[in-house]
Amino acid sequence: MYIDPSLLETLPPKVYSDGLGEAIKYGAIKDSNLFNMMLTAGSLDAIKSNIKDIIHTCCSIKTNFVQKDEMDRGERQLLNFGHTIGHGLEKYYDYQKYTHGEAVGLGMLQITKSCESMNLTERGTHEAIEELLKICMLPTEMPLMDKAKLLDIISHDKKSKEGHMNLILLRNIGNAYIHQIEKTALDRFII
Repeated sequence: MYIDPSLLETLPPKVYSDGLGEAIKYGAIKDSNLFNMMLTAGSLDAIKSNIKDIIHTCCSIKTNFVQKDEMDRGERQLLNFGHTIGHGLEKYYDYQKYTHGEAVGLGMLQITKSCESMNLTERGTHEAIEELLKICMLPTEMPLMDKAKLLDIISHDKKSKEGHMNLILLRNIGNAYIHQIEKTALDRFII
């Protein structure tokens, strides 16, 4: 594989930030060092100065997941952190309001905030995600919307099976897990 990070400098700022949404996800689910490096960088420019290491780490994490779980039936599902709500947001707004990275960022933040209130995630985790999203110039405020409509969209997600759904949650930064719920309990995870 060949990746030329200098190509990223040709992207508009919004598109560059959009891609960082996925990098945040990789740190959140599997690599607290990556996450903390980006967080302590403190600015988008400082993150950009480490982009080669960020790309290498993200590619390594994804490669490891895919090699271990080619059929996406186990640990590879952790790559969906933030995507359940994120895909719901994208579809709710007919793919016009949020980019993929923006929607996934909001999904990561939303699910983590609700899981902290249920003691499924370590306190303070959502604040760290929120701070890093802001550094990367990604949105952090969920829009006002019809919750029932969003829940209906999410309940028809491809990851939903026979009345159950696998949600990807964090115990803490760098430590994700699969949490199966009844579809009827989904509203507890969307504040």
